[in-house]
Amino acid sequence: MNKSKTILNVNPKDITVLSAISGCNITRNKVIHRSYPYQQSSNNLLSIKGDWDLTNRLYKPKVQSDYERYLRGEPKGYLHWKTLMDSMKTGYNQNKDSRYVEVGMARDGKILLVDGRHRLFLAQLFNVSEIPVDLIYYHSSYDFENLSLIKNKLIPKFLYDLIIEKYPKQYTVYHGYSFITERFTKTTKYLNVLKDLDVLEIGCNTSLFSWSLLPVVKSYVGLEKNIGHYQQAKITLDCLKSRSNSSSQVYNMSLQQFCNTQELQCNGLFNAYVLYHLTNSEIALLKEKILPKCKAIVTVIRTKERRSRCNDYYLNRKENVIKFFEEAGFKVQICHLAEHYFILTGTK
Repeated sequence: MNKSKTILNVNPKDITVLSAISGCNITRNKVIHRSYPYQQSSNNLLSIKGDWDLTNRLYKPKVQSDYERYLRGEPKGYLHWKTLMDSMKTGYNQNKDSRYVEVGMARDGKILLVDGRHRLFLAQLFNVSEIPVDLIYYHSSYDFENLSLIKNKLIPKFLYDLIIEKYPKQYTVYHGYSFITERFTKTTKYLNVLKDLDVLEIGCNTSLFSWSLLPVVKSYVGLEKNIGHYQQAKITLDCLKSRSNSSSQVYNMSLQQFCNTQELQCNGLFNAYVLYHLTNSEIALLKEKILPKCKAIVTVIRTKERRSRCNDYYLNRKENVIKFFEEAGFKVQICHLAEHYFILTGTK
């Protein structure tokens, strides 16, 4: 049952209950084989059936008692309190090659402790706000509840895998996970420009990047012309309902149709790799109807030159994109410049 690490960032105070399948790798494997049906899922995690998550046993009393013995100078108990405490004086430092606090995910999305109780206890004691944990297994009935407990800026791969398993099989998944990590990891750093705004994403594709947007924005609307991607986006947003309190919806229509049929409520704009593909009439709508209402924008631009163009603006070129948004009244900044793309933010 060896696996690569599935790292989740969580608030340590959200972990209070000890899983019924806990302890070191050898111990918990014996329990699983003896008591619980399981299967190795496509994301290389164990998906486990049974009532192992229906427990209220707190992890803390035993480790609290052990810590108090250490403070009294008693020789018995955990031997590495001082080493762990010293390591946390400058924050919670996790060596990527060392063991993490290990957790399981219950059917309701709650996070249960599997192993690493001493590190978890000290993280709570020192009021550490966020720590990385290694997800070992999840309940086979897990259905995307309590996603707000997961603080990762980018959607974790195991959730990505679970979502795309729900997509209609006749449609290709355009955004593979490597694409998402390569193209959007940097983008997450600049989304606070859109904080508490009603954000429109033009060309949202599968809406998988809404994972990163939803905790930041007030509301999210995605536009997607392709029927296959639209069907995928609907499933994505349904799965991510518990990610935040932000409302979210997606429309299968063009920007022209959207402007003609929907009352525009957006005051923020996000788009990635789509400006170059808009027609001249859609660019005109963007300039005349969308951007005047926007307080802030975040756009990711691919710089590749193409033989055919959908509009006359050359919005793959940095100087043209800057000019386009400055003429719309934005104070713009190139936040990240890479070989094949750049990230631009704008505020009024």
